[in-house]
Amino acid sequence: NPERRQTSLASFGQVRWHWQRAPDEELSAAYFHQEERMRDSFLIGPLRELLIPMLMNERSLPREAAGALIDSMFQRDASVFFDYDNSVVRDDIELEHILAPHADMRLVWGLGHREDKLRASGIFAGSGSLGYRTSRLFGNLEWQLSDQWLVNAGATIEDGSYTKALMSPRPPLNYAVDASHTLRAAVSRAYRRPIPFERNADVRFHETLSRLLLRQTFQPSPDLDPERVSVRELGYLGEFSALRTSVDLRLFEERVSDLIHFDSVAIDGPQRPLLNDRARKASNRGRATVRGAELAVMWRPAANTWLGVNYSRLDIDSADPRLRDSAPRATWSLLAAWSPAPDWQLSLNHHYVGEMGWQRSGANLVSAYRTTSLPAARS
Repeated sequence: NPERRQTSLASFGQVRWHWQRAPDEELSAAYFHQEERMRDSFLIGPLRELLIPMLMNERSLPREAAGALIDSMFQRDASVFFDYDNSVVRDDIELEHILAPHADMRLVWGLGHREDKLRASGIFAGSGSLGYRTSRLFGNLEWQLSDQWLVNAGATIEDGSYTKALMSPRPPLNYAVDASHTLRAAVSRAYRRPIPFERNADVRFHETLSRLLLRQTFQPSPDLDPERVSVRELGYLGEFSALRTSVDLRLFEERVSDLIHFDSVAIDGPQRPLLNDRARKASNRGRATVRGAELAVMWRPAANTWLGVNYSRLDIDSADPRLRDSAPRATWSLLAAWSPAPDWQLSLNHHYVGEMGWQRSGANLVSAYRTTSLPAARS
């Protein structure tokens, strides 16, 4: 990773059309185009002093034998070409329609299409351009069945390159016990498709003159499945007007499966690199169950004063210890706000985030931290 010059270029453009056809009906369309390009290629050489310690470590060769092997295989000015040049182009178009088909119904539906074109020969082993497409159809219906029952059901269907069509439904149900208390329940499912690097990464390093393969660090995984999460949740929203207090509580369970992990496995290609016989490859071997609770309480002792607390607790159950520590177990915050005059607001915010690991081992956990702020604002 030597000191060198990199050149990057990013551009973006979007156009949106909006039509308010009636008070309860809207139609909109949007298109955007995005490009990112990076120029980052360089030579490293001579190879002799670079490769000797690698051969000593990878092949357990003594220094003299490693040096003799290199001298027999390469010229004195042998080098390696690192090609990290890449470009990405994305085009996306979407149509959305909002309407009220009945007095107690509201509906939004739409469809869209996205195309990505990638070029990164150093990351995808000279395969040239990769093309990915995704088409989607989505909708959400809000239906007031009665004064007590409200249905708010939605779904998305996606179809795209390399994976079958996927449907992500979310059918929640809300029940108003009375004007101040509401219960809600929901189940949902969602997916994350493999990104191009997870599916197609094939990173190889060759000696410039002889084209001998020195090292392969990633190999492709064309049979990856999408990651999947299934969620069950219960909620309560209460307004206690006599106490000037509101309470919002949510309990949930998320079952995550087919998580994508990179593992070191034997290289399965016909060409064996000089320096290594194992490379990282992606697979769907991760699973986790996330259970948690979220609570928000707001109290207004006076018209110009707010006091609030937010608290969340997570428990991640997984055979992989990196996943168990991949999110803070507890986070909470305290809020106090006071408006001494109509155009002034003073507030105090104190926030706590527990330790977490960013999918690293327990020795590399990020410590818990707290932040406190004292904003003053005038309109």
